Amino acid sequence: MHPFLAIPLLSCIASAVLASAIVARDPEARANWLAAFAVGAAGLWALFDLMALMAPDELGATLFFRMAGAACLAIGPLCLELLTELRSALRELLRVWVRAAYGSALALAVVYVVTPWFMPGAVPVAWGWSHEFGPAFPLAYLHLAGCTLVAAALLLRSSGGRADRVPRARVNRFIRAPLLGVGIGTVLGVGTATDVILPALGLHTPNLGPASIIALGGLIWLRAYRQGRITLTSSTFAREILDTLPDGVALIQADGRVRAANQSLGRLVGRPRSELLGCHVESLLTEVPEDFSDGLRERETRLRVDGGAVIPVSLSTSTLSDRGGHPLGLVMAVRDQRQVVALRRQLVAAGRVAAVGELAAGIAHEVNNPIAFIQANLNLLQRHLEAVTEKLSAWLPVPVSAHLSGPKQRIRSCFDGTERVVSIVREVRGFAHAGLDRHGPADLNELLDSALRLALPQIRHRAIVQRAYGELPLVPCAGQDLKLVFLSLILNAAAAAGDAGTIRLATRAASDHVRVSIRDDGRGIEPEQLERLFEPIATTRAVDEGRGLGLAISYQVVREHGGEIRVESEPGAGTCVTVQLPRSSQASEDEAVQP
Repeated sequence: MHPFLAIPLLSCIASAVLASAIVARDPEARANWLAAFAVGAAGLWALFDLMALMAPDELGATLFFRMAGAACLAIGPLCLELLTELRSALRELLRVWVRAAYGSALALAVVYVVTPWFMPGAVPVAWGWSHEFGPAFPLAYLHLAGCTLVAAALLLRSSGGRADRVPRARVNRFIRAPLLGVGIGTVLGVGTATDVILPALGLHTPNLGPASIIALGGLIWLRAYRQGRITLTSSTFAREILDTLPDGVALIQADGRVRAANQSLGRLVGRPRSELLGCHVESLLTEVPEDFSDGLRERETRLRVDGGAVIPVSLSTSTLSDRGGHPLGLVMAVRDQRQVVALRRQLVAAGRVAAVGELAAGIAHEVNNPIAFIQANLNLLQRHLEAVTEKLSAWLPVPVSAHLSGPKQRIRSCFDGTERVVSIVREVRGFAHAGLDRHGPADLNELLDSALRLALPQIRHRAIVQRAYGELPLVPCAGQDLKLVFLSLILNAAAAAGDAGTIRLATRAASDHVRVSIRDDGRGIEPEQLERLFEPIATTRAVDEGRGLGLAISYQVVREHGGEIRVESEPGAGTCVTVQLPRSSQASEDEAVQP
């Protein structure tokens, strides 16, 4: 075996290793696959050269040389397409030229293999065979050299531009590195000399064209790898770790397009992660902040999802740089804010309820004074009426009580009305001052009735209330807090029952606990909603319809009393909420133990 045969053999091995390393760096990057194909085409060129050198006769050597020439024709179009991936600003400009380059390369390759126009035959040399040139060979050389030179020239001249938001000097600092210039010169010089010029002059030398291309690709990749300049590879950011994050994370190229994204971002958008690659960030966000590319602290915006809807998100960005401090793009993090927005609405509603409670307390206090005046005047009027009745009965021979029964009845009705107003004011004041209540013995039946009286104006014309109270012991508890819990549950039951529905209130006592159940015959709750019913923002109604404390707060109040809430529901068959409380609260026992 001649030592010169080691050149194409080593070139084949180096091509396979280099192409595998490029793809393994980021298998999802199309640019990496194009670069690997270009290096692989050079390796295939070297393989056919090796087979031609080892061919037993001239016919076999000629055929393999022609196949080698056809393989090298693919390198030019691959370089042009790789350029469009690395420089997205040139994508539209070179789209037609790339297609033309592929079409012409395919046509030339077919003619190269089946006709003697490019390579009529082979001549024997000391290390095997060397090729001869036909009249059409300059076309193949011009195609390869032209595509390569155009790609190199555009790569050297491109700077990312204003749209890429990358300074021209920083881009060219890497592109115009001496190593790249020497490499391109080596490809053009060595490859042209050994594969074109010297054979045309009758001086046959080993073909170094594929070896020089593979060496150039290896040097560029090695320099990029050592400087951390591999273009935004998602594997660099530990894709496996990013996919476990609940937040959406994307790598944004300098031109604003998505280079890589984790699965969470795909779930938020409602599209497969592969469809997000290449999308411009403006197609994902309804509004891109002006300082988006400069590193953005957390800011609220909206994310477009599949189907045309938008969801509120929190957006933050951070500039991504290589080891030399040169900007590569941005890391964008998107956090789903739907729960936060819903909770914010709940807090606003709770604040309004608190404000209404304070207002109700003030109104109740002010109402007490005129009610006291009315009751005092009614008492005085009743005494005067009784006195007048006695005087008239003494003076007149006929009884007058029957004639004055109407005014007396009106006065008693006024007394009943004022007592009802006083009762309502008392309930409202208790509602307004909830949370200030201390633990003490309370009758749950009375608390339930009190909550029902507060809810009655809202449910009087909507639902029928049925009560089945058992005999209960006094339970140590914060009475006003539990009253608010019952009020919330009654209002929820009324909303679920709808018009002409039925609400059943029942209580009973056991040996170690008491139980209060509130049942409705409404639409029921779906199983998936039932599992999340006690979460802070969970609701079976629209967010703007939420009222009362909510089951989350009711659940917390009952748990603080050492009890529990259970919900049983079946879609279409109604819901039953049961509050179970111990007969002696844990809080009271803890206070009794303290010295």
